Amino acid sequence: MMNVAGDVDGRSASSPPSQIHHRNTQVHYEPVSIESRPDSEEGEDALLPPSSSSSPSSYSSSFCGDDWRIFAPFWILGLLNNASYVIMLAAAKSISEGGTALVFIANVIPSLTIKLSAPYWFDKIPYVVRMKIATLCMMMSFGLVASSHRLPWQLVGVMFASAQGGLGEASLLALAGKTDAASKDH
Repeated sequence: MMNVAGDVDGRSASSPPSQIHHRNTQVHYEPVSIESRPDSEEGEDALLPPSSSSSPSSYSSSFCGDDWRIFAPFWILGLLNNASYVIMLAAAKSISEGGTALVFIANVIPSLTIKLSAPYWFDKIPYVVRMKIATLCMMMSFGLVASSHRLPWQLVGVMFASAQGGLGEASLLALAGKTDAASKDH
């Protein structure tokens, strides 16, 4: 069998889609459509969408209509949420000339602590309250870092930024899962 150079997915330009060439081996497979898949309640097939709604047109990746009303606020909130983390990392050398590692640690530990402990207390605090706390943390972080000239207070400001990032990220990701389900109901 001859070695055929393939493109990214392993098919050569001359081979039909049901043949893949890999090194000196030719593998044949039968393409299976989702519609012909038997429904199953066990295994990996249970994770796939039901075959009744699996037409290719139902898996469109373009946004239309009300999708932008959901997408745009999440995009803006995600951008703002990560801004404080990036700004604090970029300013690490300005905050502490000789101890940039302290800034890096202060910028990671609170966020990691919040994300690890979130499953134990997130259900007790509503999303609106969490986002208000995250907003206050961001304001306090920039205020402390900008107005203080002492390293301990600046590190506390960096820790507030980290706490804001962790709380905001975990809250927005959890809310995105609920929003997706809610938008499909309407």
